[in-house]
Amino acid sequence: MTLAVVPGYAAISAALVTSVLGELDRADVWERRGTDLVARLLADDWARLEGAVAAAAADPAAPLPAAFAWRCAYGLHHLGELQRARAVAARGAVDPSASRPDRARVAALRAALAWTAGDEGRCREHAAEARTLAGDHPGAGAFSWVAQALLAAISGDRDANAHAYERGLACARAAGDRISEERILNNLGSAAIEEGRYADAADLLAAGLEVNDLTGHHSGLAVLRHNLAEAMLGRGRLDEALLEVEAARTLWTAIGSPSAGAAWQVLGEVQAARGNATQASLAYREALRLAEEQDDAQTAVPALAGLARVAAADDPDEADALVCRLLAATGSVGDANQHLAAGWVRLQRGAAEAARGHAAQAVEAAGRHRDLPRLAEALLLSALAAEQPDDDDPRVREARDIGERLDAPLIAAQAELVRAGLGRDRLALDLALERLQMLGVHDDAARIAGPAQAVRARRPAPAIRVHALGRLSVHRDGEPVPASAWPSRKAREVLAVLAGRGEHGIARGALGTLLWPEVADVGPRLSVALSHLRSTLDPERRHAADHYLRADREHVALDLEHVAVDVVDFEQAARAALRAHRLDAPDALRLLEAAAARHTGELLEDDAVEEWALELRDRIEELGRRVVEALAERHGRGADPAAAVPWLARLLAMDPYDEPTYRAVVTTLRRLGRYGESRRFHRTYALRMAELDVPARSWEELSGAAGDPGLTAVTGGRG
Repeated sequence: MTLAVVPGYAAISAALVTSVLGELDRADVWERRGTDLVARLLADDWARLEGAVAAAAADPAAPLPAAFAWRCAYGLHHLGELQRARAVAARGAVDPSASRPDRARVAALRAALAWTAGDEGRCREHAAEARTLAGDHPGAGAFSWVAQALLAAISGDRDANAHAYERGLACARAAGDRISEERILNNLGSAAIEEGRYADAADLLAAGLEVNDLTGHHSGLAVLRHNLAEAMLGRGRLDEALLEVEAARTLWTAIGSPSAGAAWQVLGEVQAARGNATQASLAYREALRLAEEQDDAQTAVPALAGLARVAAADDPDEADALVCRLLAATGSVGDANQHLAAGWVRLQRGAAEAARGHAAQAVEAAGRHRDLPRLAEALLLSALAAEQPDDDDPRVREARDIGERLDAPLIAAQAELVRAGLGRDRLALDLALERLQMLGVHDDAARIAGPAQAVRARRPAPAIRVHALGRLSVHRDGEPVPASAWPSRKAREVLAVLAGRGEHGIARGALGTLLWPEVADVGPRLSVALSHLRSTLDPERRHAADHYLRADREHVALDLEHVAVDVVDFEQAARAALRAHRLDAPDALRLLEAAAARHTGELLEDDAVEEWALELRDRIEELGRRVVEALAERHGRGADPAAAVPWLARLLAMDPYDEPTYRAVVTTLRRLGRYGESRRFHRTYALRMAELDVPARSWEELSGAAGDPGLTAVTGGRG
């Protein structure tokens, strides 16, 4: 092979790789090393190599050597630098002296990069070129089969997709190309997630992690953890999903990768599933920003879909605008997801006919792509948008059956919720809500356009409901009060203070001092703010002035007979549950789980709060942690210690640096024989300790297996 396109290229490359990797200077470094170089070079390293090659070229527009271009583009692609990867691959494609295997790899990468942009035509063109050029070369074959698999994914041909990945995996192993092997195992896991085969996905991703242990591939590890988060989400293990996606985001951020956008998108999915609308919105917005910078439709489209759904309750106009953007996006990327988001938003807006149309298109798209989780959701949307809703709707039964067959408890529980809601069966509805709560779904899931919101709209609701755990919002007669309905910012601040003060409220003078600390006479200002708050809660003046808000010369308080406040509900439930736990009452476990479900987020999490709110926020967070600790304790000493694992995971979601909790979960899983999961938690622990610059204990030491050589041998002894 000749590398003479750029004078002195081989020597430059060898010297630069030596300086980056600390290896012995070998002029044939690119020839003797395969894609494993990708594992250790980060974006800045590729930029140095790219810059040196450009500087050495007599013509700045000269083609890049294909042998360099495919490695550089591959590394940049993995790191999420998609625009730069496209530019490098395009220059490598015109190397006149490149070998067929190198040209095949360049073409395959161009196909993959076209796939990320949702460009089916270019993906098909480059994939065909790669397959022709690869011949029987195993290394190039691995690349070309991945391109074929991605092309099959666009058209929804699951069988062709699986066949191509299996052929690619065989080629990668024959070539000794561990990076491609890891990549294909990850992609097979991702395909299994899309079909709802979550247990299979977890096994494939675990195999990918074992290969990653050998490669040390940073961005590959982040992708694997990202997909594990999706698998855990599908299995209803929401706190574990949160831990995995945060680990992926940390890894990508540490290496400066724009692929952190993909982690933000899945973080949005996890928070939306938990009912944390504010946190989901923040995550989706960051995902969208990063994806648009890189023309990454694979991340941008689901982020837009999620953002539209979380905006539907609090800002319906923004949700409508997002749906318009979503439906105008590239149709070949996740079209079932697009129509589902549009359908739920339309249903929330009362446009049932439009929702039915989107549901029908989502059913068709999900069926075409063999996407069973989204098929189940589309069936539920169809049933809820029906002209004559029926609790015995066969579509609801089919959705529940899909959830049970996939071992996807969230889907099955949502189907039960819809059935109960359509039948107005209060007992069944309470049971379905309780089942969702046990999975970690908060009551505030009803703020997000979807099954919970649609069912909640059919239930009687308190006239005024105040949400302060998360983003401060008010629902009046079941409908959100838009920002434009507030006469003044101070009226909203008064409500924020009162929401945390319960039935006793606050002294009038103290309230004035909190809101206007620099003003001597706050009486007139406070009177105006209280008047504004009353007009917001009761704009039509249907009730007496003190119906919702009690205010006299001494005190101000919300009337909790007529106003529901989530902070109050949680504190009451938590204290009752912890009291039952201390007394070892028979219903302690049920009460603790119900209290945990009411802890829907951090107090006033998107507000710049004052000292009084920080104090209350800390008190609420501590109370929430005590509830979860009690749940982990009760399950850990009960008949089924495995039931403690989700609550230990929730404690880690609250504090990802808590070494004693890592020890508890790693040890519990090791004792249960779930070694792969035990090591997965240990990886997260090691990652977090590295952030603190604290030496991490080995898996053997942390899990208590250090004194059992037989156990270490059986489980492989890998950390």
